[in-house]
Amino acid sequence: MQRPLYAILVDGGYITKILKDRNKQAATADQVEAECTRIRALPLVADYELLRIYYYDAYPSTENVKLPITGAAFPLGQTPRFREGQALHDRLILKPHFALRMGSVTISPHQWKLKPRVMRAIMRAPRQLQDNDFVLDMTQKGVDMRIGMDMARLALREMVRPWSF
Repeated sequence: MQRPLYAILVDGGYITKILKDRNKQAATADQVEAECTRIRALPLVADYELLRIYYYDAYPSTENVKLPITGAAFPLGQTPRFREGQALHDRLILKPHFALRMGSVTISPHQWKLKPRVMRAIMRAPRQLQDNDFVLDMTQKGVDMRIGMDMARLALREMVRPWSF
């Protein structure tokens, strides 16, 4: 008789932030896989068989934007963040049991917003603004919806046992 199945659903934005904070470098596919392996080793799932690991994230943006003060070109597709994100996705898709569920990134029409710490500093000691005082205002679209839809699909079709920890 086949053992009941379970799935691991991973929020890519969250896990990469946690891994980056922990390791002081960009998250790698091996580190993400290690976290999933840690979950797979829990006694809670010992009597179950893994169906799949669903990894949810958004493709990095390749848009070309202009810096807020100098107006210089800023091609997002050439940034280290883009290369790190793309490399992570390219390697994760090759890992056993992994399925990537990708959303998209949208850039706000206003594009840039002032960093809160810079705003506080300028209020205390006014100075000229610089490009690095701003952060690009981007939002993931479709990632949370895909997580919810997969949770519902897996549970309604009784493909896995629904629980979380």
